[in-house]
Amino acid sequence: MNKQNKSHISSDWSPFRLSRTTPISGRSGYSWEEVLSSPWLDVLKEECSADAERIQRVKRSLQRLYAQTYQLLDLLSWCSPLGQLFVRMRRSLPSKGGRPAQATMERLAANGVSSVEQLHSMDLGAFKKMGIRKDIAGKILSYLSSQK
Repeated sequence: MNKQNKSHISSDWSPFRLSRTTPISGRSGYSWEEVLSSPWLDVLKEECSADAERIQRVKRSLQRLYAQTYQLLDLLSWCSPLGQLFVRMRRSLPSKGGRPAQATMERLAANGVSSVEQLHSMDLGAFKKMGIRKDIAGKILSYLSSQK
């Protein structure tokens, strides 16, 4: 990344803070909702003399880009030292009854837990002090013990 682009990224950037109304880039200030709204498509019609078919193709392309952007944001939100573990855990545990989510990973990170080794050394009380539910902590510990 060159020096110019660095100035547009906040020093406290985190994929956990991204949403559908987050500006697309540091400069534009437009959200995806604004880009997909009709005024942008009207500009295409008026300024580019686009017919209805072309406008529909552009709109579908923007909608695909929109969906792919949020799929990418979801992947990025799991980027942390514990992200790979949490993704594997979520894939292997049944969704019924709760699975560790990003909020759990964020709480662990905020409390300085950044490795699987640190998780292995924790007990239910340590998780509780961090504000992590007992059932979720139990699932994490159970998963870790099954992976030894």
